[in-house]
Amino acid sequence: MVASGRGKEMMKPVDFIYCPKTAATAEAFLSYYETDPRLDTPYLISKIKKPVLVFVGSEDEVVKGLKEKLEEAGLPENVQVQVIEGADHFFRDLYAEELVETAVEFIKQKQPQARHPQEG
Repeated sequence: MVASGRGKEMMKPVDFIYCPKTAATAEAFLSYYETDPRLDTPYLISKIKKPVLVFVGSEDEVVKGLKEKLEEAGLPENVQVQVIEGADHFFRDLYAEELVETAVEFIKQKQPQARHPQEG
């Protein structure tokens, strides 16, 4: 449709992103699903120079295979991947607590030691 100049036409019903049986223009559909490294999490993460902690829910049915994709990406040393066993895409309840505890420890380890004014 895009190649024939009909990119602004609505396609419906179409499964688009995480919405089943919705409507989207052909241009929007193509821009989301075409191969573009700017939409690829491992590609984007590898460009970040600061320490990065990525959480993956072992039961995530929304972003399937993320752990494997991250492992295959050969990420730089500044990137750590933490799998939360049993968590789905939203890290609810106890999984959220585990995520927060892990994130706090990561931040504490990565931030420079702050000096208090009383220490001189």
